[in-house]
Amino acid sequence: MSMRRSPTARTLAWLLTFFLFAIQLQALQAGQVDLHGPLGSGSFGAIVKVLPNGNFVIADPGYLSDNQSGAVYLYSPSRTIISTLTGGQAGRAGSGGIFIVNGNDFVVCSPEWSSTGAVNAGAVTWVNGSTGLNGEISAANSLIGRAGDYLCLNGIVPLTNGNYVIPSPGWGNGTVSGVGAVTWCDGTLGCHGTVSASNSLVGSSAGDFVGNDGVFALPNGDYVVTSASWNNGSVANAGAVTLCHGPGGCVGTVTAENSLVGSSASDLVGSGAPQSIGGAGVSALVNGNFVVTSPNWHAGNAAVGAITWINAQNPLVGPVTSANSLIGSTDGDMNKAIVTALTNGNYVTSSPYWNDGATADVGAVTFCDGFVGCTGVISAANSLVGSTANDRVGFIPSVALTNDSYVVVSPYWNNGSATLVGAVSLCSGESGCHGTISPLMSGTITGTNASDIIGNSGVTALANGNFVISSSYWSNGPTFGVGAATWCNGANGCTGQIDATNSLIGSTAGDEIADDGPQGVHALTNGHYVVYSKHWTSSGTTVGAVTWGNGNEGFVGTVTAGNSFVGITTSDDLGGPRVFPVANGNYIISSPSWSNAGVANAGAVSLLRGFGPQTGTITTSNSVIGGVADGGQFISFDYFPASDTLVVGKPLENTVTFLQVDQLFFDHFE
Repeated sequence: MSMRRSPTARTLAWLLTFFLFAIQLQALQAGQVDLHGPLGSGSFGAIVKVLPNGNFVIADPGYLSDNQSGAVYLYSPSRTIISTLTGGQAGRAGSGGIFIVNGNDFVVCSPEWSSTGAVNAGAVTWVNGSTGLNGEISAANSLIGRAGDYLCLNGIVPLTNGNYVIPSPGWGNGTVSGVGAVTWCDGTLGCHGTVSASNSLVGSSAGDFVGNDGVFALPNGDYVVTSASWNNGSVANAGAVTLCHGPGGCVGTVTAENSLVGSSASDLVGSGAPQSIGGAGVSALVNGNFVVTSPNWHAGNAAVGAITWINAQNPLVGPVTSANSLIGSTDGDMNKAIVTALTNGNYVTSSPYWNDGATADVGAVTFCDGFVGCTGVISAANSLVGSTANDRVGFIPSVALTNDSYVVVSPYWNNGSATLVGAVSLCSGESGCHGTISPLMSGTITGTNASDIIGNSGVTALANGNFVISSSYWSNGPTFGVGAATWCNGANGCTGQIDATNSLIGSTAGDEIADDGPQGVHALTNGHYVVYSKHWTSSGTTVGAVTWGNGNEGFVGTVTAGNSFVGITTSDDLGGPRVFPVANGNYIISSPSWSNAGVANAGAVSLLRGFGPQTGTITTSNSVIGGVADGGQFISFDYFPASDTLVVGKPLENTVTFLQVDQLFFDHFE
């Protein structure tokens, strides 16, 4: 009599067969493949860029062959070459970067490109991402500058509608140097010819440097040009901010009739606060409006600063005034002021050096309606402020959460006699926070000890609305600088004090979990996060660690080799500002100081999964490893989510390596 297997048994047998097949398939698919540069390569892989269609671009600015300098190659996903663009005798093609525009097309920046009689003119070349471009860079296929313009030295600004803008702040108009130019280009065709006053927004006097302080894309495809050094007639460095519409952009001269401008010398309108993290002079709001930051704007002889809201449909032109802006009241009030755009169209201004009368550097964070803006003078009545000199409330720019709320970060806040404790406060994105920071405030968490300086490494907004506080100087009792990463619910925030019961912490003095420079925690696209700890030690050796955290509940405990991806030797320096989340929830770690079997600073780039804890160390199964001493600092990389492929350029080896990590884990067969 034959026996029939139960459906459960048949299912298990099928799953076992599939699992074995998947392992065999992975054995064929996983691993590394090298693509070597052609004869004449000098830095093949200096830049690698994967296009959305799967084709990929490789720049080799050091290529020297057949009287050509520099080459940019377009390859198919099967690594078959599609086209080669070269730079001419002194072109260094692609040395300024590769930028994706209009979906699958790309732009090649070659600031050192030269033509006869025009050394270092620079060139910007649009390339079709499907068919490529064969030949040599020229005025016929590119936008070029004049001698010494170094066109595209600052890259390009892609717009949301596929077009792009090229800032050239050093461009000269005839014999007038440093006028500056900003040129709009069609993302389906590119620009050709020479930058001129007939195809660009330009300045009118030497030192205007139009576009020098940034070009900012708006949600509707328009853009804003900031020129803080622009001269308003005889008023030097008054500054100007110009709204440009697309398609076509702005052509002509910056004037007080088409721009928001300063009226006093060194107003520097639109300069922003470049010495601060994220110190942009223009902040685009999601409702299409924008906000201009001018920390040096003058009221009389005092640089009190101004924040000016602009209706993009009816833009304000002419001078910044106390009637159309939010301003400070004493000199230096808006030093390092930063605007944060919220997800509902509102915005907040962080002014850490705001003075409350005679009490210096109290700091203030001011909530504003993004549909009407704020005017008047910053005060304790319209802002969240400190109470003690040097509280510097909002020293780190406020962080917008995906649920419309925002987080105020004040690492230097003093809790009475306990100095530099630090405080982090959750505020409503509909009404804001007002008054004085206190540990009794709902949604406010503070440090435990003097000099904890909580939030010193920033606050990271997660994709699910929650957030994580990075406090690398937090001390665990007498153990100084252990560091802490504290998860908070985005609906209610955190209250109380940071301690070992609510945070991921280190175990040794100087571990500095979630250490600074510039962000201690990186949000993954799936709502989870990773914490970097560059100074984490193992058996007395500083090797670094990267630790995964659950974005729905956080991670409480101690960083160990059992729950983290770690380095092996001193100066491996895992993580740091070299952690890069990618579109499918995974993440990349670039470790330029990693040493490869005695080859110092050879570098490594690792691809890790972002759906659970990742442990272990750098190996060839999860990383592309450099083979040349000090080559790590030159390594470039990109990632193609559709095939889970990491593409790594090693220009000192003239090699590009393709890595596919364990596909089963990426597909969640865990």
